[in-house]
Amino acid sequence: GLWDKMEVEFIGYSKAAAAIGDGLIDAMWVFAGFPNSSVIQAAASNKIKILDTYEAGQKGGAFEQYPFYAPVSIPAGTYSGVDHEVKTFQDSALWVAGSHVNADNVYDALANIYTPEGLSYMVKVKSTAKSMSIEGALTGIVTPVHAGAQTFWKEKGLTITGAQMGH
Repeated sequence: GLWDKMEVEFIGYSKAAAAIGDGLIDAMWVFAGFPNSSVIQAAASNKIKILDTYEAGQKGGAFEQYPFYAPVSIPAGTYSGVDHEVKTFQDSALWVAGSHVNADNVYDALANIYTPEGLSYMVKVKSTAKSMSIEGALTGIVTPVHAGAQTFWKEKGLTITGAQMGH
């Protein structure tokens, strides 16, 4: 397969971006939110191409085998020289609370964050939070959801799956 034809180096994102600039490597794998500073670095002084990994993953059955991955598109213009949208995939960032945490506290935390002000604050502290939405909140979540969160999401019109209920 393809892996047998590659010489893989695990050097980290920033070193990989520098190595692309120095002509030492041909490609780098980045599994991080966007925009990513290392990809920005690589694109600043090199012509780059971002590969559509979603289609290959879909054809290979990756999303059935690993349901915690969800589709996402990197908008055109996110990186210098990439003037088209690129479809790829992402995993989910989770807020984790022990089952012993009071359901009202979990509910209140979500109710505060999922307001225009709360989401605006999240984007200020982490730009990748721009993808946070009520509609997509449970996408890719295959683990049990806290009772307080279940109540919140149901009130927002989302369906809680058996796996998310802990069944």
